[in-house]
Amino acid sequence: MYVPENGYALGAGLFNIAHAAGLRTVMVAGKEKIRQIAEPSSLDSFIFKETDLSVANMAIAEIRQGFGVMFVHFPEADVLGHDWNWMGLVQMSAYRKQDAHIAAILAALDQYGLRDGTLVIFTADHGGIGHSHGGNSPEEMTIPWIVTGPGVIPGPLASFVQTTDSAATAAYALGLPLPADWDGVPVYEAFGLPAPPRIHEACQYTK
Repeated sequence: MYVPENGYALGAGLFNIAHAAGLRTVMVAGKEKIRQIAEPSSLDSFIFKETDLSVANMAIAEIRQGFGVMFVHFPEADVLGHDWNWMGLVQMSAYRKQDAHIAAILAALDQYGLRDGTLVIFTADHGGIGHSHGGNSPEEMTIPWIVTGPGVIPGPLASFVQTTDSAATAAYALGLPLPADWDGVPVYEAFGLPAPPRIHEACQYTK
């Protein structure tokens, strides 16, 4: 739920450092509360749409204008997981539709000559079990993390990846400096480079 009184995430996030570097920053979200992960001054464009199809269409419209960093959030699979069951038939049907929307976005990158120079990360913020999430079970803590784009070496990753690594990997790919207080680190292994040791412990589920 979007609660304006909660304000916005403060500090140097990905959108802050990208915007400061002169890059056009875009967020297309299926839940209005997503706007709170970035300060308004760090976004050149924020668009809220409630359906996956509308999100995809607006993302394609923004691609047409050009961008430096774009965050695209599809809402329907999460909603259906809560309503019906996580990893159930209804939610899986939503994932299949999202695949088609992602294909349309990638096709737009091709159409406007941006695909070869764009790093694309596919991921989620959480898993789920039953009708909810928020615990520390493997089902709730395990998420997909898929990356494609310039410099990426195809294949599975042996190193551990956590949610905060997505922003760090995007910043690395853009040649932006990583703030010292970030918990995330670039997923160097995806680019064929050795992974340095982590300074901060990752958040993991308990067995």
